[in-house]
Amino acid sequence: MNYSQDASVSVSAHEPAQYLQKQLESLLQHLGWSYIALWTFNPQTRNLGWKGGHFRVNSTAVNSHGDTEVWSKELFNSTYNSSTFPRGRGSVGRAFDERRNVWLTRPSVVQSAGSKELSQFLSHARIETAMFIYWTDGILEIGTCERVSTYRIIIHTHTHTYIYIYIYTHTYIHIHRRF
Repeated sequence: MNYSQDASVSVSAHEPAQYLQKQLESLLQHLGWSYIALWTFNPQTRNLGWKGGHFRVNSTAVNSHGDTEVWSKELFNSTYNSSTFPRGRGSVGRAFDERRNVWLTRPSVVQSAGSKELSQFLSHARIETAMFIYWTDGILEIGTCERVSTYRIIIHTHTHTYIYIYIYTHTYIHIHRRF
């Protein structure tokens, strides 16, 4: 990947789900990580709920039967789509409650998932590193099967509308949130 490549993803709370899904998939493909999930806070339920996400096939090691990736994608979709987090529960809820970015590597990724089902997905998909990026009304979660050290990444949230992620070895990504 060229070090100077940029990717820009616009996310609006009022965008159709299909457009949001394509934007998340585009960001994930550009990053080369394994999965991405967007969680938004619902003031009525006081929980963070699934807004969208994607699991990238060919991002995990395949077992001898060749079915790991398909199973991981199905498990990702069913588990993440049905999950919610109260403030402070799991990595998603903790990042939101503390209003800060959270960076985890295995075994903490699996241990602090927030539910048995999420722990099973993260373990089965062999997720080694996960990042939970806070902004005003939600969390952007991304994970990879590679162990990535925190010194390789800088996360900067600016006025709760822009998230800048600079990955030293890969790319600069700009996520713009329109209201």
